Amino acid sequence: MNKMLLIIIFAVVMALLAVVMINAYLNREKQKYKIEIEETYVTVASQSIPKGATVLPNMLKQIKFPVKYTQPGALKNPNAAVGKIALADIVKDEQILMTKLTTVRKTQDSLAVRLPKGKRAFTIKIDSLLAVGGQIKTGDCIDIIGGFPYTQNIDGKAVTENVSVTLFQKILVMGINNSGGDKLVFILALTPQESAILSYAMTQGALRFVLRQPLDTAIESVPPIEANALWQYILSTLGQQIIQAEQVQQQQAQQQQEEAPQRIEQSSMPEPDPMLEIYRGSKKEEIKLID
Repeated sequence: MNKMLLIIIFAVVMALLAVVMINAYLNREKQKYKIEIEETYVTVASQSIPKGATVLPNMLKQIKFPVKYTQPGALKNPNAAVGKIALADIVKDEQILMTKLTTVRKTQDSLAVRLPKGKRAFTIKIDSLLAVGGQIKTGDCIDIIGGFPYTQNIDGKAVTENVSVTLFQKILVMGINNSGGDKLVFILALTPQESAILSYAMTQGALRFVLRQPLDTAIESVPPIEANALWQYILSTLGQQIIQAEQVQQQQAQQQQEEAPQRIEQSSMPEPDPMLEIYRGSKKEEIKLID
């Protein structure tokens, strides 16, 4: 009897042990499978980035990547790499590591080395108020807007008016120096044609810098703005406001017209005669009161 009981107890213990081992094995396999399929966002190079180059928004892209194959220190947000300097060559589709970037430029890395291919370094002095109050930093991209006098022949007469023109978009700022006072000297990366146009524009009118969001790479078509375009915009906006106000007034008037008959009907209804309720046992009687 005791021998049979021991056999049963041993069998139960072995069964429980087997259940525990199987459950542990399944949990390990489940965790392993979860790690295999788990993904995260990683910033990679959308093109080859040479050593010493300033990282620009169009050089980066954010993709989904398996966590298992993500390198330690890989950046998730592209903004963290924009404006930094590559310490080593970064090939296309390589994960961007913070250890390969720096904010300190070595003295041997000259301005010429840092210039993007096909660009020229162009300097321009401008008031800080016309450059986003001095908030523009090295590595930022800007748009350049200019206001110039424009003369045209209208009915045989020469008429001159000021015209606002968006000259360039997405211009890289290579460096900024304070020339004293409120003036700042900007070093811009321009093509030869852009350099020639900006050089002439500086002698013809006033320029203003507009700061761009780092990941905004769109180039928009912006027509020149003169007096007629300005007033068309103002009157168009004002006209929309007037139309909206008239629509609100019409809706209110229509609502008042719909509610008017109900108010008249309610006011014209005779008031009910006063009644006196009398209870006799469980019966109720109503007697009209005479004024």
